[in-house]
Amino acid sequence: MAEKEGKQLQQEGQPQVPDTPPTPSAATQERLPAAQPSSQQTEQPASIEEIQQRAAQMRQDKAAASAKGGLVEGVREEVMLIKWPAPLKAVLNTFLVIGIVAGTSAVLLGINSVLTEISNAIY
Repeated sequence: MAEKEGKQLQQEGQPQVPDTPPTPSAATQERLPAAQPSSQQTEQPASIEEIQQRAAQMRQDKAAASAKGGLVEGVREEVMLIKWPAPLKAVLNTFLVIGIVAGTSAVLLGINSVLTEISNAIY
């Protein structure tokens, strides 16, 4: 009996949740667009002949693309799209890079020799 009263007290303290969801009101139903079937659902599946025609067309397109020269032709097209510098500017940039590398090497070799002399003097 005490258990029954305890359960009733617990049930009174908790809100009651209905077992079924509430039905949407008329205003809510008007705002929601009607579910329309997608174009994929309304299309009929392609017949075997259509699939074979599409596959043949794809094979022809692939053969035509490879007949253009393939990889070599693609590389040539890409090289033509590159904006190349003038020959004089390219030579000057090359010598600039060589000068920077040589200068950096000289500085590092100088620092190395100084540190070697200091290390020999200490030890």
